Amino acid sequence: MVYVLSFVAAAGFALASVAQYRASQSLSKDLNLRISLIGKLLKNADFLKGSLFDIIGVIAQFFALAIGPISIVQPILAMGLAFALGIEHKLAGRRFRLLDIIASVITTLSLAYFVVLRGTKVIDHVQFSTTLTVSISVLVLDLSVVLLGKVRKNTVPQLIVVVAAALSLGCGSVLEREVGISLHKGVLYTALFAPTWVLILLAPISLLLVQSAFQLGSLKAVLPTLTVGEPTAALLLGASMLGEGVMPSKGVVQGIAALIVMAVSLLYLAVSESRFRESVSRGEGTKG
Repeated sequence: MVYVLSFVAAAGFALASVAQYRASQSLSKDLNLRISLIGKLLKNADFLKGSLFDIIGVIAQFFALAIGPISIVQPILAMGLAFALGIEHKLAGRRFRLLDIIASVITTLSLAYFVVLRGTKVIDHVQFSTTLTVSISVLVLDLSVVLLGKVRKNTVPQLIVVVAAALSLGCGSVLEREVGISLHKGVLYTALFAPTWVLILLAPISLLLVQSAFQLGSLKAVLPTLTVGEPTAALLLGASMLGEGVMPSKGVVQGIAALIVMAVSLLYLAVSESRFRESVSRGEGTKG
């Protein structure tokens, strides 16, 4: 079931990113890193459509993380880029290039191999003090980026915003896993569970950072960094906040190799997609 839920989440996030990217691009750059950006987006039909898919993705991701390890769920979620590519190519009337198809196949096979090696059986232990220290640090970092945007009048370098967004989303995934684990102790326990409230605080800031990243010019930093950065952050933070091993107990070298191949393939797809979107925005055509 963890695989099904993870793929549903990946598809939901992919559909959401396509719609939300278009919505963010249609608004003034003066709104970047400002709360008013979210207010404007809430009046945008594309954003609302994307939010519906986002909700589906978040629910599926939550239950996937409640029953499966981060080291399985997050790599599958990274496959959302392949879904997004297919959706955008279809909408824009562009054919898949042969290299895009090959990269998608390699990504899928690498993921499948890693999943087989890793397995889904894992016992996580919430490292409470580490969780609060790390998650609050991420929260402070995110707020600092937002405040920096206000001080510098929306001239924060794109890469800083994207890295903060990836780190925030990765931390959010680990917190979702912890909240899912806490449900076994009852709803009241979960409602009073500190990571639940940190997650609630982190969610709107993550949304603002992601939408601001979508707004900022070139996508050469956005897609590769978010696609590979979020699962990487989740895996590393999961190791410290949950004591969850990233690699399989056997076949460590093969596991590392599979993740590297998958990351490289995803980076290629991300760069390919960013170039395509930029060519469309410059009016160079939609056929490939």
